[in-house]
Amino acid sequence: MKIKLFKYSGIENGDIEIASIDKVKVVNLDLISQYLRAFLSSQRQGTVKIKNKGEVSGGGKKPWRQKGTGRARVGSNRSPLWRGGGVTHGPSPRDWTLDMSKKMRKLAFLHSVYAKVKAGDVCAFSYDDKKPSTKNSMKFLMSTGNDKQILVVHNNDDILFKSFRNLPFVDVKSIENLNVFDVFKAKSILFEEKSIEALNGRLS
Repeated sequence: MKIKLFKYSGIENGDIEIASIDKVKVVNLDLISQYLRAFLSSQRQGTVKIKNKGEVSGGGKKPWRQKGTGRARVGSNRSPLWRGGGVTHGPSPRDWTLDMSKKMRKLAFLHSVYAKVKAGDVCAFSYDDKKPSTKNSMKFLMSTGNDKQILVVHNNDDILFKSFRNLPFVDVKSIENLNVFDVFKAKSILFEEKSIEALNGRLS
């Protein structure tokens, strides 16, 4: 499949092919959904901790005798029923990581890129600045009509990264760190021309 290629001046300069996604016929939304669930679950720290009755300080002495007072029996002033007591069935540290095979992760990435290309939300550009310039990058985005939630993908180009990183609506990622969540979070994706070859290699 081919996507539009722009010069950094904003002028359209033909097409460029993402050859690796041609083998996809139908987007597997279930696979993508499974990947996103595993990805987001793995981001959770799992460090939250609430003290139960046995962990709250105090409560060593029985508040009053068992019988003869007319009041309900109680064994500790740190009961979950009391103010300052422990919490019943509270959260405790756990590992939220969900496993997913390497083959499934790769397929989910392939299908996510295909879905974006099919929707017309992906294009490429050739970057030729010799030094970082946020002003030039902003001018390029405005000329191509990209002004909301943009993902710019590069192939380890530090100058490009410095040019785009300060724009509040732009997320800049290297092709090797790109994942399904990044792809779907962005409204549109701009691949730097050199990153297309790396993308084809990653998807093949």
